[in-house]
Amino acid sequence: MAATVDTSAFTITELSGKKRSVRLTARALPYRPLEFVDTQRVELTWYPGSPEASANVLGAALEGTSINGYWKDMYIAQVPGSTQSPALLDNSPVTDADALVRLFRSISREGQQLEVTWATHVRQGFLRSFKHTWHNIHDVEWTMEFAWVNDGSTIAPAAFQQSSTSSNAASQLEVERAALVNATVPPLLLPIIGLFLSAVVSNVQRLSDAVQQASDAVANLALQAITPNETARRVVATSNEVVASTDVFVDEIDSTPFRARVFNALPAELGVGQILRGERYQRVLRQSAQAMKRTAIEASATIGKSLSPDLLATYRPKGHEDLRDVSRKFYGTPFEWQRLLSYNLLDSSECFVGQVLLVPKLDSEVRQ
Repeated sequence: MAATVDTSAFTITELSGKKRSVRLTARALPYRPLEFVDTQRVELTWYPGSPEASANVLGAALEGTSINGYWKDMYIAQVPGSTQSPALLDNSPVTDADALVRLFRSISREGQQLEVTWATHVRQGFLRSFKHTWHNIHDVEWTMEFAWVNDGSTIAPAAFQQSSTSSNAASQLEVERAALVNATVPPLLLPIIGLFLSAVVSNVQRLSDAVQQASDAVANLALQAITPNETARRVVATSNEVVASTDVFVDEIDSTPFRARVFNALPAELGVGQILRGERYQRVLRQSAQAMKRTAIEASATIGKSLSPDLLATYRPKGHEDLRDVSRKFYGTPFEWQRLLSYNLLDSSECFVGQVLLVPKLDSEVRQ
């Protein structure tokens, strides 16, 4: 008995921008197999002297997918007298390989979020690259690489409400702040040198002040003193400040092991139990700070979705970039960096890893 050939259509739809929909079937389909990989992000930390790692589970993620295929004019062209075509753009036939290549080049350059569907599989994300290798003017070999953001089951960006999203983010930051404050209280009978404890208190106070700014923004929104848009941008700015401050805090914690920190200041002999409690104290502080950082990054990303009508993108800079680099990347010129500075409520053009930048559209005013 002959095997059944799966002819499920491969559909790529823009969720914003021109909102084009491309449907590939038959000889226009990518080669099989199609690979989708689900992963779990786990951060392991191995502390000196401990045989067991500390694990932070950061949540599920989707690895990118690469697909490839071969388009030939003789197979792409619509069959005379037939309404069927292996390649459709918004239900209209795409009749040759060159037109398909120009179409996907346009989709790649537009950079809109996409929904990709094949049979029962759904992914949303971005077309990271589109490579086309021509064998002759009628035949082209191609490869597409996608970066996924979800599996289609999450709420679409337009469904987010700015006020509730900002309020939830501020509440989550407040929960993490309270946990961090509790973690700063050292165990009983544990000698903590004043300089280190002073640094801990100073860093926690800086983080508490930032979280309070987010809560104040939400409170002002409730009083209608500021708009939902401004509230959302203030909470994102505050979340970025939390990310920067937690990095400073973690660096302070990691700068010196507890054993060396205490021995340098308190030469008296300490028991093994005290040393272990001290090391655990530093470890809990670090974990609490990292948890607060993750919450801040996730809050910024979620709020960015609520602002999607005003945005070209949300962007996480690399360590060597500044706002001029980001302006050049999205606007084609470095001279729009002050727009980014103003929209993100920043006072410096320098960027840092973990920061979430909101990139507003040039052709629209900030929504009030």
